[in-house]
Parts: sequence; structure tokens; C-alpha cells
Amino acid sequence: MDRTAFADEQYVLTRESFADTVSEHAPKAGVLVEPAGKDTGPALVYSA
Repeated sequence: MDRTAFADEQYVLTRESFADTVSEHAPKAGVLVEPAGKDTGPALVYSA
């Protein structure tokens, strides 16, 4: 997350099985959980 320190807000898009691990590694980031992988990562980047 050091490379995103310039951002006002940080989010991580992941699957449910990794949500707790992401929270441990990036405690300040919001965690968005995809119920099923649908290639929504590019849409998330575009919306930012």
C-alpha cells in the first residue's frame, strides 16, 4: 500500500476467502468483496 500513499482513500477488491488477510496487511484500506469473479477490477479503476 506504500505505492498508493498519495491517494485520499484506498480500497482493495478481493474474494471473500482473502478479505481477512487483506485487512491484516492493509488495515487502513477499505475491503470490497466480490461474491464471484466477474472482471470488475477494471470497472473499479475506471470509477476512481
